[in-house]
Amino acid sequence: MGPDCRHAALPARQAGYVLLSVTAALVVIAAISLMLNRNTAMTNELVAAGAERAQAQLAAESALTLMRRQINRANCNGYTGLTDYPFPPASGTLVSTTVSPAAGPAVDLSVTATTAAGSSHSIRRSSEPVYQWPLSSVAIAPDAVAGKDAMIADGFDDFLNFGAEQKINISNDLIQERALLQFDLSAVPADADIVKAILTLDMDDISSGSDITVTAHRITVAWLEGTGTGTLTDDGVDWHEYTDSDHWTTHGGDFDAAIAGSTRLPDPPFAYDKLELKITGLVRDWTAGTYPNYGLLLQGSAPLSQLKFYSSDHSNPSHWPALTVYWRCLCGATC
Repeated sequence: MGPDCRHAALPARQAGYVLLSVTAALVVIAAISLMLNRNTAMTNELVAAGAERAQAQLAAESALTLMRRQINRANCNGYTGLTDYPFPPASGTLVSTTVSPAAGPAVDLSVTATTAAGSSHSIRRSSEPVYQWPLSSVAIAPDAVAGKDAMIADGFDDFLNFGAEQKINISNDLIQERALLQFDLSAVPADADIVKAILTLDMDDISSGSDITVTAHRITVAWLEGTGTGTLTDDGVDWHEYTDSDHWTTHGGDFDAAIAGSTRLPDPPFAYDKLELKITGLVRDWTAGTYPNYGLLLQGSAPLSQLKFYSSDHSNPSHWPALTVYWRCLCGATC
């Protein structure tokens, strides 16, 4: 073969090498694409399976909550389960539940939820308590004789007693004024399960800045209401003393710093006449004997100029502070 022929074959060989390289690259790309597709498919399957399991778990937990509600509203007998019940409706998920026994103060519950794709989740609970229905309640709104409420103030009023004042102030601006209240809970059974407790105050006047919160705190010592109307009586609570001779550990009241209940006042202008605070946990602790019932203290955040509500000493009973307590008792219990 002559020199010209050898030189002519060289580009052909190079072209062949390039073709092989391109082919190899395409093969690699195809392999990577196949792997990615497979990984994507596996990922989608895992995601779908995870979503199915989550759906089954959510349905089972929701059905358990529904069962508890239905059983506790059956008034202690006639408990029944569910068989292949669509839950939620039209979701394709079926729920089956069992309850045993069909009456009494405690039951065993079993819940199984199965999705349309076959994923399932089961929950079992033993000795679930069952309560009487409907709830019992009492509204405690004592008069001037049975009621116990007062105000304490710093500044020029720090030694004055307000135990017989018809209106009580709460403020936290130029001066501090705090309210003290105590309710007799003897009407609430000691073994009752407290569901809700709401303190309601009838408002007389309010003036404050924005973003004001009123908080309730558990008082930690027994205090005397006193008979004063912003006067020196030496027979009740003031900013420095909780009786006629015993001093607070801290001026302004001895109370638990933990917030037992709170409510945020709407920004000005104000257009409401009731103030409500949920103090369920505190009332539950009192009735259970966790803490002695020395009442609660109310204070406001700055800059609360003044919040004024009617006390139990007011002549109109509709204005008296009220504590409404809702409770339930186990099936078979007397309360």
